[in-house]
Order: sequence, then structure tokens, then C-alpha cells
Amino acid sequence: MLIALSLLGNCPSFARTIAHAAVPTESKNTDTMKKYIFLTRINTRKLSDDQNKKRAIEVRDWALDLRKKGILTEGLIFGEDAYAVSGTPAPVVKHMYASKQDDLFIALTFINAADDQEAVAIAKSFPGINYGAYVEVRQLHPPNPPKN
Repeated sequence: MLIALSLLGNCPSFARTIAHAAVPTESKNTDTMKKYIFLTRINTRKLSDDQNKKRAIEVRDWALDLRKKGILTEGLIFGEDAYAVSGTPAPVVKHMYASKQDDLFIALTFINAADDQEAVAIAKSFPGINYGAYVEVRQLHPPNPPKN
């Protein structure tokens, strides 16, 4: 889980460090593991510089530990610009800025876990929740094959 947006006073290089950390992983039997995604949101409350630094260190250490254990497989951070496309018959496009949202969707984190309970336990261990973040945990499934 990568909370690092310059508009909130966080360090973008921190996000890149976590998202692309080249840390060797322990051997894990991923055949029996289920794939999950963490959808991370934060509110736009302002944190102090000390809180941002502390959060950055805690989240970095958490992510690197999970990556080393073979649990965290990938983390992605969203950019500041967003576009919402909706409507029929003609699509309507709305340009949004992340800094103007009350509830900011900031990251996707992919993990392996044995079951829902383990995935939720991992999400509960995410240090960002102590700084206003919350994590939606969803299991991933392969798409259904097309019907002929």
C-alpha cells in the first residue's frame, strides 16, 4: 500500500520505492494461495511533516516485509489527474483533480493470501490506517471463459 502523493505533502519517490522494490521473496506455494487486491483510499486531511515522515517509513517497512515474504506481488500508485466517463447515449467525460476529492483513491496493491480472513488480517496490519487511510479487500478471480 503506497501512500505517496505530492499534493498531500508526501514523497513521490517513496511510492516508486515501494511499488518497484527489488526485494528477493521467500519461496511460497502460490498454487494454493488466492489472489487479492487492496483498494486504498485516504481522506484528504492534512498530516504534519512529522506524521508524513513517520507514515512513509512505517508503510515502506510494511510493504518491503510483505514483498520479502512473497505476499505482496505488486503495488501501483495513481496519478493526480483522473477522468470519469459515464452516460448514454453519448459518453460524458469529467476531468477531476485528486487534490479536490474528499475521499481519494490512491493505490492498488496485489497480494497472495490463503483466504479472506488472512487477507483482511494483512489489510488490518497496514500502517496507513492509523493516518486516515482505509483499505477495501477484494478477492480476484480469472474472467469466465466466453460461451460459444
